[in-house]
Amino acid sequence: MKVRQIITILFIGGLMFSSLVACGKPEEIDTQDETGAITEEVSDSASQTQEEVTIGIWELGTETDASRRYIEEAISGFYEETGINVTYEFISWDDAYNRIVAAIASNEGADILQMGTTWVATMISTDAFVDLTDDIGTIFPDEDAFTPGAWATSGFGGKVYAIPWFSDVRAMVYRSDLWAEAGYPNGPQTWEELQTGAQKIHELHPEIESVIGLGGQGFSHYVGSFFWQNCGDFISPDGGTATFNVPENVQATQFWVDRIVDDGTVSLTNSEWTYDDVIARFWEGDVATMFASPAFVNNATEEQLAVLEGKIDVTAQPAGYNDCQYNFVGGSDLMLFKFSTHQEEAKQFMAYLTRPEIQVLKAQYENDSPAVKAAYDLVDMTEGYWPGFAVAAQHGFHFPIHPAWGGNVESLVPELVTDIWTAIVSGDYANSTVQNILDAINADAQQKLNDAGGAPTNYDSPWPVPNI
Repeated sequence: MKVRQIITILFIGGLMFSSLVACGKPEEIDTQDETGAITEEVSDSASQTQEEVTIGIWELGTETDASRRYIEEAISGFYEETGINVTYEFISWDDAYNRIVAAIASNEGADILQMGTTWVATMISTDAFVDLTDDIGTIFPDEDAFTPGAWATSGFGGKVYAIPWFSDVRAMVYRSDLWAEAGYPNGPQTWEELQTGAQKIHELHPEIESVIGLGGQGFSHYVGSFFWQNCGDFISPDGGTATFNVPENVQATQFWVDRIVDDGTVSLTNSEWTYDDVIARFWEGDVATMFASPAFVNNATEEQLAVLEGKIDVTAQPAGYNDCQYNFVGGSDLMLFKFSTHQEEAKQFMAYLTRPEIQVLKAQYENDSPAVKAAYDLVDMTEGYWPGFAVAAQHGFHFPIHPAWGGNVESLVPELVTDIWTAIVSGDYANSTVQNILDAINADAQQKLNDAGGAPTNYDSPWPVPNI
């Protein structure tokens, strides 16, 4: 597949998942010196002394005060240690397509690219990035240093092209007071406990709009978690066959549909909710259980935090019928352009960003879960909700790291959610609905796989296995 075709597939739908993040090297950027004054750095190699090296990193998204403070503090510490300059640039979603395509086509741009995990495999297929396999265990930490879900995003076929930077861990966030009242003080650990406990809460507290919050619009990462919790997945281990409709996935989907149509612990109003709507209603007391990232605290007011203090806990999502206990892990990795003329220095900075203390720095500023296990052992991560996210991170799993996934097969996941909600809300739901929808989605997924060339060379992605 040609580079432009691959990149076009990558950005189908205007970059649907906001978990995609990228980075780059600007020609010119304003930074702050120690006094707070704005200074201008020019990344023109001609203006540098022979000893100076400047590398650049592109980040995709809106620059916030927190994100700027984090990256500038990290850059400052790296410069003090190495003498290597780092410039950064935040690139808007609207500009991302043109900037990355132009960089690959012209061999000009940043040294380091921050990349959303679901898009890593497609980027690998462009052949525009450095193979980092031989640097694992030397320049970069070895596999065991990373949480399992984060490491799963580093590449496929035994090759590493992406270094995990931070994770979007979707843990179970729940009202511990309500679940204790229902008989589960540590939250539900299995689907059976989730069903029984949610029904009890629903009976005791009919004023709660939806005991379990599942957004029907936008992000649908929870679908992956539900499949994996029942030991299923979206694509066969060899990468050639779509498996949306295998028995494990049909059973998993039916379980959650039953929470809507049978016992009402997932209310019909969820069909109109986005992920942010679920979080907002959680803080308002209208949702008792949700599957969220650490940034859920960003949505709360001081008053809401005070009201629910001591009444919220976090842990891994419950296990399905087949003894698999997994939850979604996404986030972003770091990739190195082949055209970089300072690859070794860029690798140093990438490695610096994986240090436990720098991982914690990002968590403190931006509420991003660390991708490195040791970060969770540092004192700042042993307080608040972080211990629960550390547990969830150890149960992390990820969408297939397959070239046909990002922006292609991946687009069918929210379609699955929409189709199911539409059938229920419209009154067209029947006992065969789940199977029929999954069969239709799977046929589309198989066609997309075939159109993309089928299984990649050396692809091997084992499915979840029982872990409880």
